[in-house]
Amino acid sequence: MKKILLAGVLAGLPAIGLAHEVTILKAKPVDVTALPFLGHDELRAAQPVSVLFGQRLDEVRHQTLGDALSGLPGVHSSAFGSGSSRPVIRGLDAGRVRVLDGGLDALDVSTFSPDHAVTTDNVFAEQIEVIRGPASVLYGGAAIGGVVNVVSSRLPREAMDGRHGRLVSRYDSATRGWLGGVQVDGGNGRMAYNVQLSGQRANDLRVPGAVLAFPESAEARGFRGRVPGSASDTNEGSFGTSFTGDNGYLGFAVSRTERDYGAPTLHLGEEQPVRIDLQRNRYETAGEWRPGGAVERMRFSATHVDYGHNELEREAVGSPFEVASRFASRGNEGRLEVTLADVLGWRTALGASANRREVSTRGEEGLLNAAGPVDSTGRGVFAVAERDIGPVHVELGGRVDRESRDPAAGRGRDFTPTTLSAAAQWGFVPGYGVGLTLGRAQRAPGVEELYSGGKHHATGTFDVGNSGLGKETARNIEFSLRKTDGPLRWKAAAYRTRFDGFVYGALGPSVEPDDTDPRGFSEVPSGEFTLQTFRQDNATFRGFELDGSYQLSESWTLGAFIDRTRATVDNYGPAPRIPPLRYGVTAVWSSSGWRADARLTVADSVDRLAVNETGGYTRLDAGVAYRTVLMGRSAHLTLRGINLLDEDIRLHTSFLKDGFPLAGRSVVLGVSVDF
Repeated sequence: MKKILLAGVLAGLPAIGLAHEVTILKAKPVDVTALPFLGHDELRAAQPVSVLFGQRLDEVRHQTLGDALSGLPGVHSSAFGSGSSRPVIRGLDAGRVRVLDGGLDALDVSTFSPDHAVTTDNVFAEQIEVIRGPASVLYGGAAIGGVVNVVSSRLPREAMDGRHGRLVSRYDSATRGWLGGVQVDGGNGRMAYNVQLSGQRANDLRVPGAVLAFPESAEARGFRGRVPGSASDTNEGSFGTSFTGDNGYLGFAVSRTERDYGAPTLHLGEEQPVRIDLQRNRYETAGEWRPGGAVERMRFSATHVDYGHNELEREAVGSPFEVASRFASRGNEGRLEVTLADVLGWRTALGASANRREVSTRGEEGLLNAAGPVDSTGRGVFAVAERDIGPVHVELGGRVDRESRDPAAGRGRDFTPTTLSAAAQWGFVPGYGVGLTLGRAQRAPGVEELYSGGKHHATGTFDVGNSGLGKETARNIEFSLRKTDGPLRWKAAAYRTRFDGFVYGALGPSVEPDDTDPRGFSEVPSGEFTLQTFRQDNATFRGFELDGSYQLSESWTLGAFIDRTRATVDNYGPAPRIPPLRYGVTAVWSSSGWRADARLTVADSVDRLAVNETGGYTRLDAGVAYRTVLMGRSAHLTLRGINLLDEDIRLHTSFLKDGFPLAGRSVVLGVSVDF
């Protein structure tokens, strides 16, 4: 595979391994760029929002997106091997959690299957924003469960004068893996540029004991210590430039991602793990104008993405890999927002978005082979307004979309989802706030839900889509309470969402595929696949989150957290892969450039709607970091211990939980140097 990066040089730079997530509330929130109004941060936003930036982000840059965010309140990971994971927000994932790259859709195929990687680049991200709960007013039905926005630095948005660079280097003992990267940016005060190169190599993941939780044979029981086929190899590069001024900017950027990673299997000893060879080219432009007066700002963005990956299989160890299936996606998206300072006393944001994408598959596991290439289009307009009425901050919003799904063969569909929302926050005494959010959002079914057909090795299912699915409607209510001043700070939320026409994959009997018909199958007592049929029923999701910290002194801060989601689908039972009750404590010490922290996380076992019970676990992570000067350059050194209790950790949110435990006890070393 063609390599675009300086792989030989970068592979020699050491990297940071598995994540550490301390969710201490911070004293200086940063603006959330995924929200339309300037000055909105974690504390002012009506919905629960978390932002990873600075040192907290540095500790997870090397990870896949779901793993990097999985310590935040209400956020878990789909955990499908070392190369792939999506965030799970309040029990919802895939087509209900929209992943954005700089405010626009990633336009990959990660919603189709948990073994398909999210293609955002975390190595040099400025911050990662997570909106928990419906964000459909701003980003359409695909955000009915939340939004994750990776804010990239590859397209400069501010004036630069001179030149600045950063080298990052990490080593992870769990994978014996290395990550290295270099970023250089600069400008002359009017024109700015940014160049990024990074590479990451990871070998098979080390785990505490047996790879399979329930091995089916003596040969399978012999797989211990490392997960076969979980190695990965990633190269990324980008270039961006912008014209900047006092009132805004206009820029463009191009980036490429190449990734080769393994998708572990539940059938070790019977089949070889699949490898996925992925390439993505992304072209983007963005601009912002802040004229002042009645128009606070105007901003636009647009992107074009060419994505493709081959799924490679082989008969035995040592035999060559051959292409068994291919997934391809080509798409465009554009977005325009205008923020008005005062419309009848309301600060108002008006916006429009449009997108078009064609997705196709071919080969042995071509889930869309029968439908042919599927063309999807979407257009939407929205309005959001806010104002303060005495001590109460009020936000109102609405959106209308028009979406279509047009397969080359089969039934095309058109949908008109609508969304309405209202939120209020009352600062009843200084430093305290109480909030209420009400919303009604609709989502059109995804391509994979409408038209999938055929065997799916990654999940062990034979998928049958349903082209007759209708819109999914969610009605939610959320109550929040927060304390934002003083040594004790905390945020709490309780929520309930009622879905009408919730789309899900209902598991059925064991089946064997029909070799003469890619959509055909027959029921057998012990078939290789489990039938998964997409259908609709009503469903209820409810839960709570609490995250807080107490500053004991200038040096010491203690924290605690707890979250829980429960979900039931009418006429079916407990919803699949819902995260368990999770709680824990944190401690942070800092002084004179030093920082040390520890996090203890406890998760309950789960036996609701699981083929096999998912055991609970206790996880302890700890680390130390030091900021210093090396040869006249600012440097940041880190040492972390991951899963120090060497627990066998399997996530109930993962299709692969019985065949992919998380990393065992490991050490992570990291260094970054500014120049």
